[in-house]
Amino acid sequence: MTYVLTGESRAYSSESSIYAFVPVEKPVFHGGWGAVEAVLRFSYLDLDDGSIEGGKLWRITPMVNWYLSKYVRFEVAYGYSVLDRYTLKGVTQIFQSRIHFQIL
Repeated sequence: MTYVLTGESRAYSSESSIYAFVPVEKPVFHGGWGAVEAVLRFSYLDLDDGSIEGGKLWRITPMVNWYLSKYVRFEVAYGYSVLDRYTLKGVTQIFQSRIHFQIL
């Protein structure tokens, strides 16, 4: 689930079923604030089947993407996941960030 807080909207291609990149109306490098997108992702994986005990894993990841321009994006994400396997539960917390440069 994503929502662009600064009002921009992504274009969608029904032929390829792909959303385009967030169009930045007021880039930081031209005196604007860029575009800010809030993201929430939930993943679930069940690898148990009959006598195979692969375990179950779920993860929730909130993320904020700041599009400084059409070609530069800064991301910050936190992930919390739980693995349940062999009657043991393990928890992992992940904090990550990256700067994405797009070259055309």
